[in-house]
Amino acid sequence: TALPDKTTGEQVAIVIETNAVPTQEIEQLKQTILTLPKYERPKTLLLIENFERTDNGKIKRRETMSRRVNVIITLV
Repeated sequence: TALPDKTTGEQVAIVIETNAVPTQEIEQLKQTILTLPKYERPKTLLLIENFERTDNGKIKRRETMSRRVNVIITLV
């Protein structure tokens, strides 16, 4: 998803649905992100409890992002 950014207008972020913070997996994800070219790297990782969904199972992005985010990890 994209988050507001003062410089570029939007910045890429990863949003993960999880009930707990899996530290080992987060570290592994960070290392994988570092292998991407700098311009493709997301700067933020958001962990939320659950995605808001429509009746047919699609994610409601606006509603999900307007809810409280459990954890924000900066990946600079």
